[in-house]
This record gives sequence, C-alpha cells and structure tokens, in this order.
Amino acid sequence: MRLSENDELRVLFETINKQIDAISSFNKYLSHEIKTPLMKILSAIDLLSLKCDDKKIPELKKELFFIKDIIDSLNKLILIETKNYQIKKEPFDICKYLQDYSKILGLEISIQCGLKNREVLTSKELFSLVLKNILENAKKYSK
Repeated sequence: MRLSENDELRVLFETINKQIDAISSFNKYLSHEIKTPLMKILSAIDLLSLKCDDKKIPELKKELFFIKDIIDSLNKLILIETKNYQIKKEPFDICKYLQDYSKILGLEISIQCGLKNREVLTSKELFSLVLKNILENAKKYSK
C-alpha cells in the first residue's frame, strides 16, 4: 500500500519519526553534557587518591562509574534506535559472565551450567547489559 503525500497516516508517521529524531538528538546532547563534568569529577578523585588514603574513594569511584555506565548504555540504545549500531556477534559464555559479575556485586548465586556448549553467538556488549541489569535488580529488590 502506497501512501499519498497528504495521507493522514503518512503525515502521522513522518511526525513521529521527526519526534524520535528530536528525542535522540536531545539524548545525545544530554549524555555529553552529563559525561563531561562526570569525567572531571573522576579525574579529581584520582588526584585526591594520590594525596590521601581515604577508604571512601573507591566507593565514590564505583558510584561514578555506575553513572557513566548508565550514560554509555543510553548512548547504545540511541544508536540502536537510529539503526546506526552494527551488532557484532561473537561467542559469549553466559555462565562465566554471571559468575564473575555476581562476585563484583557481592551476590551469592548458584549457577548450574551443565550445558555442553555454554557459549551463545550474540553481541557481548548488549547481552552483558541485559544480564548486568538483571543481576543489579536482583541485588536491589530481593532478599
């Protein structure tokens, strides 16, 4: 079905696409504006850690990197939405990732990896974002 130039559906689609583009542009701008001061803070903390031995510095850095990861994830989503992201598929060991990242979060999880082939062919970057989100939510919202 071909839509005419004045067709209401075509006008609606074009309007929605323009709004999506505007939101993506705004997200890129916002991401950049947040990331710049964040990196300045991280640099200042690195300098501070050279001069003093405060036990809170690693925790501060961890939280700042968490914010940076959120911004990076947002940027990836923007690229995916605008179809400017090339998904690179490569072998990814789900069980190893879950075991390693759960240790980082301080979670005790039992993973039964009885599969012969524990690897899947997927985007390590995107799939790890999904698993990371699941583990972080498990830590936040479960006992």
